[in-house]
Amino acid sequence: MDKEKFLQQALRIKDPELLSRFAASSDVKHFKKGSFLIQADDRQEYADMIVSGIFRGFFIDYQGRDITDGFFYQKGEIAMGCHGFNKPAIISIESLTESDVLRIPVPEISRLLEEYHELSVVYTNILMKALDDHWKIKSAIYQYTAIDRYQWFMRTYPELLHTVPNKYIVSFLNVTPVTLSRIKAKLKAAEADQKEKPL
Repeated sequence: MDKEKFLQQALRIKDPELLSRFAASSDVKHFKKGSFLIQADDRQEYADMIVSGIFRGFFIDYQGRDITDGFFYQKGEIAMGCHGFNKPAIISIESLTESDVLRIPVPEISRLLEEYHELSVVYTNILMKALDDHWKIKSAIYQYTAIDRYQWFMRTYPELLHTVPNKYIVSFLNVTPVTLSRIKAKLKAAEADQKEKPL
């Protein structure tokens, strides 16, 4: 993989020297389906950028239930268990498919952030987008009805509809498997009725 080209396209980095140093400090790491990028309470020692595949973030609640907190799958997206380097991860991150990330150690990314203003701007924008996405998710999960939540998921994550197991979608949307099944049936019936209406 051409790491410099990937960084240029994914992060919009323009400085040739920064691209060269970033690429030299990073490695492509493969994760098998079901393996962990990081587990909760482990220290965040790397910044991992999605190259390919799908990951999910999750935590275990006080009742021992596995709760899906979000998904990482967009090329260039940074998958981290917390929003800080060298801190314990709040969530675990599991690979749902055969996946690859571009991994750079925290000491290296920290040095680059100190030396290159361009990278600091990029990193700030990534954090702001992550925060914005977080609140959009929380708003949808807690303010929408069950059917509205699923329709929001369809609009927001169309790439995941047929690749992520229903049990993780159910957990993410905070609905039961029975409820999701009924929602799908209702939407399918509504679509069929719409097709049958005369023009």
